[in-house]
Amino acid sequence: YTGDTVEEFIKYAGGAPALIYAVEPEERNFRKLSENTVGLEHCRLINMAVSDKDEMVEFSKGGGRGSLQDKTKLVHADSVDHMLGWREGSDAPGEAVSLIKMDLEGVESKAIAGAAQTIKTYKPRMLVSAYHRVDDIWKLPLQVLELNPDYKVYLRHSHCLPGWEVNYYFK
Repeated sequence: YTGDTVEEFIKYAGGAPALIYAVEPEERNFRKLSENTVGLEHCRLINMAVSDKDEMVEFSKGGGRGSLQDKTKLVHADSVDHMLGWREGSDAPGEAVSLIKMDLEGVESKAIAGAAQTIKTYKPRMLVSAYHRVDDIWKLPLQVLELNPDYKVYLRHSHCLPGWEVNYYFK
């Protein structure tokens, strides 16, 4: 969104990791993200959406916390696996990753499908929003566990305003 998650992660991790990917599809929010992460050399900022494949998706131009797909603009989307260097037909693995955070306004399931190789191979810890679609509450953990049954799954409701923050933690 604006780099607040990057800042919070660095704070709680006790310093910057080797590399952080920050993906934001909405132009105005991406500008804010870019401005708020100036000087953080370990951040790779990507101005696109996350999906299960390389495609163009319809996306709102509205900005704000809740960008929604509503047929107002075509935006490039790609998979986590592709962003990390996985290539179909290649034996070379993609980059290792230790944590994935997804708050994707309802396309979490597609994004998990697009991170299948990464999840199977590296079992990164994941923080995944579970409140955008009615079936997310049961579908998302089943989808992740099918890819890698070694995860422990936790469901948490954050004590914050607004009060809809319900997230899965996969460890």
